[in-house]
Amino acid sequence: MCKHAVPWLLAAALGCSSTTVVGVRESSVEDASVEVVERVQKAPPPPRAIVSPSTGCGRERGAEGELSLAFGDRTGEYLLTFPPGYTPDVPAPLVFAFHGFTRTHVQMARGDASRLSEEVGSRAIMAYVKSQGESWDRPGELEPSLELYDALYAHLLATHCVDVERVFALGISSGGFFTTEVACRRPERLAAAAVVSGAIETSSCDTRMPILFVHGPADTEVPVSRGWHVRDHFLSENGCGPRTQATSVEQCVQYADCRPGYPLWWCQHDEPTYDNTNHGWPSFASQAIATFFDTIKVPPANEPPNLIENGRFDSTSTPWQANLTPGASGSMQVQAQAGGQGGALCLTIDDAGQFAWDAALAYLGLQLERGKRYTIDFRAWASAPTVVRATLGMASAPYREHYVRYFELGAQPRHWRDFIEMSDPYTAPHQLAFQGGGPAARTVPVTLCFDDVQVTAE
Repeated sequence: MCKHAVPWLLAAALGCSSTTVVGVRESSVEDASVEVVERVQKAPPPPRAIVSPSTGCGRERGAEGELSLAFGDRTGEYLLTFPPGYTPDVPAPLVFAFHGFTRTHVQMARGDASRLSEEVGSRAIMAYVKSQGESWDRPGELEPSLELYDALYAHLLATHCVDVERVFALGISSGGFFTTEVACRRPERLAAAAVVSGAIETSSCDTRMPILFVHGPADTEVPVSRGWHVRDHFLSENGCGPRTQATSVEQCVQYADCRPGYPLWWCQHDEPTYDNTNHGWPSFASQAIATFFDTIKVPPANEPPNLIENGRFDSTSTPWQANLTPGASGSMQVQAQAGGQGGALCLTIDDAGQFAWDAALAYLGLQLERGKRYTIDFRAWASAPTVVRATLGMASAPYREHYVRYFELGAQPRHWRDFIEMSDPYTAPHQLAFQGGGPAARTVPVTLCFDDVQVTAE
């Protein structure tokens, strides 16, 4: 069996020592390296603002005001508002807002968060959410509140026209704690977050996130030292340096030298906003949050060059290929996206085969350098709930995989960004693959689609 051409991951699984990779011209390592260098040196395509319409686009305009949602054996409450001029045909940003301890979603919308509806609600759909208890972070409240967030996220994207790339979260006090939980545990769903008088509870959060913090040194409810702690955590995750620079909001500074696409703002104030302390919502906070959210670009304006020659698929799939073993069947095609968003590369799997790698989309010829950090970034969705195995590894023996992650796909486009540090001395070309065969395909036929695929060096 190993005498025949097989996909590189199947070769590794079979222990083949000499294998021809499907669809790759046989050549020496030196030839392959020259070919890849020529690819990378091509001028990158002009930047394109990414808009991902949710499945709710094109439906009748949904209800707004005080609403409820059943999830599991519970019911959640929320208040929904639309920005002026919202229509169900044009994707709009969506902002989740989480209230403080013993307060409610209605109180936050109607006074606790000064001018939030004017500054942020005038630009985005606002979902003010009620916690599953008096707060968000106490025992017995956090997990049900996360379940409500998950259910409401899916519901709003399915029933309203949302730009999936511009979903944000913000919160105050206990709601600020919950905002960091969402950022840490559901980072792929958020473009950015904002935390007012909050902190971090979770002991495990290895997530990068564009984020803004507002805190006062006289806060007696959540001491500013806890605000410094969560700020410093994300400074580290976002790769920011110690230098700061002024922003257009007087009370806020932006940290310099953060990794592209991961800004961090710190806004410190002395306003006596809550019982003559700094714990409440200061007068400038809503403007600062609106300004910060407006700075978030997808992709970031200063994104490094993409090492993938064609990650947009506006007209062609070249040089991507479909890897289908004899036990699997399907086809690869470029599908036009709604709203003039170009194309997407799709793999329709009719027979899934036995293993994940039996049906895959692959890009060969990535030249990665030892010691460098790389960002892997893509959007994906599927015609039915399924799993995709994303891998980056050697395109020839010994076929080592440097990166393996499993992602749940559904009808809503979702944006993933992940990271890898190359420690392997191997210098020949690598391959990025999205595998959906075997047990990963929960049903067939199923179509997997990918767009805006990037691999960039930090």
